[in-house]
Amino acid sequence: MAEEPTPRATPFRPRRPVRPNREDIPKPDLPADVDVDLPRRVRTELRQSVKKAETADELMIALSIGAEAIDADEPEAALPYLLWAKSVAQRSVSIREALGVAYYLSGDFKLALSELRTYRRLSASPDQNHLIADCLRALGQPVSDVAEAAGELLQASSVEASRRVEVLLVWAGALADDGDVDAAKAVLRRADRQMLEDAGPEARERFQYMAGDLAARAGEFDAARAAWEPLAELEDDPYGLEERLADLG
Repeated sequence: MAEEPTPRATPFRPRRPVRPNREDIPKPDLPADVDVDLPRRVRTELRQSVKKAETADELMIALSIGAEAIDADEPEAALPYLLWAKSVAQRSVSIREALGVAYYLSGDFKLALSELRTYRRLSASPDQNHLIADCLRALGQPVSDVAEAAGELLQASSVEASRRVEVLLVWAGALADDGDVDAAKAVLRRADRQMLEDAGPEARERFQYMAGDLAARAGEFDAARAAWEPLAELEDDPYGLEERLADLG
């Protein structure tokens, strides 16, 4: 009787994660009377991302509801609409961008980073790199990664000034948290007067707050007071500077 061959051992192969498909993501209620207020380029992109006109119309409604929730500072409410939209049109740059912003505002920096990186790859645009940089900082990634994201945005002259200022603040903050206050101050010096003027009042206030914070960390208390005192006079002291000024002595 012939000896039976010994079965060869099959190497262990980890099971691949199951990717959610369209059926796994429930379609939220999409009222037909929603005011779809989307730029023409976004409408065109959504129409090109799916085959059926009816589906494109549903995507526009979902994206409009999601964008409205984000604008209302309710990013969690945007997620069901944007997640369903992503399941239908995974390569839509508008949807991936909105979903990344919603995750970022919800404080889920890991998922935000994934979505915003996908948006950057699909769009070939670094215009959300200020959020990518902040996600990297929040997740404790090396300052060099934050600097790389910041530098990519700063090299793109088409990115609006407010985002350029914001990425400088994130980069400076990462350096300061890493103990290099002098390097952080050098980063802030990259913002010239025209950039700050074009960025608008809110960005200028945030910049002034960071300048004061870096001065305080460096023991330059007079410079910190000069930066913070005008901000402390704003209604309701939005930057909480009354106590910090008192601590300066």
